[in-house]
Amino acid sequence: IRNRPVVVKVDSRDGSVVWAARFADGDARGHGSSPSLSPDESTLYIGRVGHDVARVYAMATADGAHRWSWFPSEYRDHTFTWPLPVVAPEGTVYMQDEYFARVYVIDSDGAHRWTFARDGSEAPRTAALADGVFYTSYGADPPTIVAIGPDGEALWERRLDEGDMAGGLV
Repeated sequence: IRNRPVVVKVDSRDGSVVWAARFADGDARGHGSSPSLSPDESTLYIGRVGHDVARVYAMATADGAHRWSWFPSEYRDHTFTWPLPVVAPEGTVYMQDEYFARVYVIDSDGAHRWTFARDGSEAPRTAALADGVFYTSYGADPPTIVAIGPDGEALWERRLDEGDMAGGLV
């Protein structure tokens, strides 16, 4: 396990390792996002970036088995390490790319549904999902919150002239 990119499941009762699974891209060094779970807790989603690797992974929580991975073919140098994936009740995964300031929506089977591209290159900060609307904030000058509908279109955008940094969305 040492010096290899892995995801480790630890038993919450005693701290023992339940399983350790390598990413499907092998031994490429890199960084990963914090993971998110599917609503039924059977799938773990995690973003990862490394040398020529920028993917969203789906792994089985029971044994760490690779379910699928997805990457955007139209761009290089993506960064899927921050913020973490947001998972809708039906299993749709929302992943933000901090380098290109895009939101990618991936179905629970790994199929790309749509991409939201915002003007500007500010990194997305935080995200939330409520009633089928995805909310994201950008740390621009001034910070901005954007609401994106289930079809990938912006519903509204609000500049926060009152502050100098977007915090969390609730």
